[in-house]
Amino acid sequence: MPTTPELGTISTVSNELEFFLTGTTAPAVLHENTQRGNPLELTGEVNPLDALEMMVSMSATIEALNHGVGASIAYLHSLVESLGGQMYAGSAFLGDVSQREPQWYRTTSLSRTLGEGFLSIGSQQLVLGIAREGAGTEESGENFGFALYNFLRSLSPIVLALSASSPYSSQNGALVDTNQESFRPGRYAQMSQYLPQRMFQTPVLHSLEEYFQHLQTVSDEVNVAIERGQLDSVPQLQQHLPFTTLEPHQIYSWVRIRPDHANADSVFSLEVRIADIAHRVETILALNAFIGGLAYYATDSGFDELRRIVAPLQLDNRDTLNAALQKTALQGLQTKFGPLGRGTSLATMATKLTKLATQGLVQRGQSAHILQQEMQYLLSHDSVPNQIRSAVHTADHPPTTSEVEQYYAQLLTDSLHRTSQYR
Repeated sequence: MPTTPELGTISTVSNELEFFLTGTTAPAVLHENTQRGNPLELTGEVNPLDALEMMVSMSATIEALNHGVGASIAYLHSLVESLGGQMYAGSAFLGDVSQREPQWYRTTSLSRTLGEGFLSIGSQQLVLGIAREGAGTEESGENFGFALYNFLRSLSPIVLALSASSPYSSQNGALVDTNQESFRPGRYAQMSQYLPQRMFQTPVLHSLEEYFQHLQTVSDEVNVAIERGQLDSVPQLQQHLPFTTLEPHQIYSWVRIRPDHANADSVFSLEVRIADIAHRVETILALNAFIGGLAYYATDSGFDELRRIVAPLQLDNRDTLNAALQKTALQGLQTKFGPLGRGTSLATMATKLTKLATQGLVQRGQSAHILQQEMQYLLSHDSVPNQIRSAVHTADHPPTTSEVEQYYAQLLTDSLHRTSQYR
């Protein structure tokens, strides 16, 4: 447990956003971006043809990050259209990936099932640098970082419910209704079946020392599984062997600790892995403001009120967190936690936390407009997955893959018009 106060703050903030393509390919977009002088920070994905990752890096504030994100999404959208294509967000690429061969990176080469699972999923990641000297000492910065990590860990079901965008997925080349708000927790369980489960868990941790012990334990379990032939690994794994310890990015926790991000300003960073990337730009920006605003609030007022609000979740160990996420995946913001008959919904928790996030932003002179506007929308309407189902599915006409992709692309295009001030 920490022996000094949990005082500190975040430093720089960054986003990693994954988008899907139709009518063009990722290599074509990457080539065009290069021809234009690389105005966007783009990389390929595990799916080498149909997905792209865009990074908006090292902004000084959440407000500055959101302006960079809004401008970057708009530019990428225009670039993709110039190639005759369309782009969309959401939890899943809906096209047929049965003939796609994944990029076999350090992690995906461990398991063919894992690599093939990553062919069709997308997400949003918010990276928060933890200021090196939170309250005058590096030790206090570390303590604040782990207090924030454990709070964000408890926040995971709320973030999952707010970002849920999984009405449909593709199975064997066919469009299917997931019957869930978000299919990511269930998909992760399927994708990770051959790997040590600790690799996909998010334990309570209080120091870098504990983190490195956890990382080594997971690494040892993976090496034992390799030696015993228990993994469905691919031949490309040999390029990455032998290894003693996995890299931090190879741990698939919902909040990922990144000591490899340490620099002159940050002792480490926290990578909040938002399960589904929202279809609407407003939601992408609002989630940045929600999480970042809560980190600002913790700097100003501590963690007591934040912990009190999420206490009904009772996420004291990794098993209860996984169970909470599976429950949330089915019921979204209406999911209740606590005593039967007296439970608190995630929507209620999100409402209370939005007020605190707003306070954290406004205290720094940053706008909370997109946060308040989008939270009101998400909390007062039917869930986004259900809205999509109603829009594309009629009793006599189940939607086709092409129709849903077109609808997703239109959702993104329309939201770009509504967020033109974030450029």
